[in-house]
Amino acid sequence: MKTSFLDILVNAVTFCGLALVSFLAIYLGLRPLTLRFFGDYHVLVDGLAGVTFYGLTSAGLLRLVLLIWPLRAGDYLPDQLYSVYWRWLTVTYHFGLKALSPVTTSIHLPIILKLFGVKMGSGVVVGGRIDTPCLVTVGKGTVLGNNSVVSGDVLSSGKITLGPVQIGNGVTIGANSVLFPNVEIGHGVVLQVGTVVLPGTRIPPGENWRGNPARKWTGESSFPGDVR
Repeated sequence: MKTSFLDILVNAVTFCGLALVSFLAIYLGLRPLTLRFFGDYHVLVDGLAGVTFYGLTSAGLLRLVLLIWPLRAGDYLPDQLYSVYWRWLTVTYHFGLKALSPVTTSIHLPIILKLFGVKMGSGVVVGGRIDTPCLVTVGKGTVLGNNSVVSGDVLSSGKITLGPVQIGNGVTIGANSVLFPNVEIGHGVVLQVGTVVLPGTRIPPGENWRGNPARKWTGESSFPGDVR
């Protein structure tokens, strides 16, 4: 998608603003302590604390902005102001998530995603990626397999489609699977490895689906023990 001057301006101002706030917070608040306890190694500690603060501040900013201007489902043209808003949310989210990656393990990733707006139950395992987090709901005990993608947005036919993705409790999303917007996955569903769930799909509870596009599968798993 073509990037406009407004995109560059808004994202540059946001990045520089968050970076400046993070620098000042660490330099004025933490640096005296790290100098005292870590000596010459304080630079490493300050750097790690700085990027972590940047990530947490990004999450706080996004939650505040979304509280004032919630992201609405629908179809939008790339040059619409709402598309600029969505791109700003996306860039700020990914920069913030990357900034937190040095202190994020697979155990802590669900907590970080909640900070950015994913509605997520307890006991969720995340091995993949979630895009447009404010539109995604994941039930308790669900597993998102390695390299899977759960996205509340898709670019198609020259427009941006935004829509909710609702995943129930105890769902297994196979490795390399992709879920698009306006998808609803019932409790206990199993999506086999590499399943592609197209926009508008509704999968009833307890069913086993596979393929591209995803279809109900009545046989046994082709990948026993490897659905995660």
